Amino acid sequence: MGATTFWLLEQDLKRRAKIEKDAQDDLSYEEMTVEQLKQKAKDKGIAGYYNMKREKLLEKLKG
Repeated sequence: MGATTFWLLEQDLKRRAKIEKDAQDDLSYEEMTVEQLKQKAKDKGIAGYYNMKREKLLEKLKG
């Protein structure tokens, strides 16, 4: 196999790992505190997260 094939396989593994991580995150949002939800929103670049209430944070993070 050439270098390109290895690169493509590596990219596919990274993509699959991200999908699995995002699925796990969705399951655990309900268990997080508001501060934890705000940190996740910050990490994802959601604007105005610091003024949001729990329900709005959950909606934005899941949507």
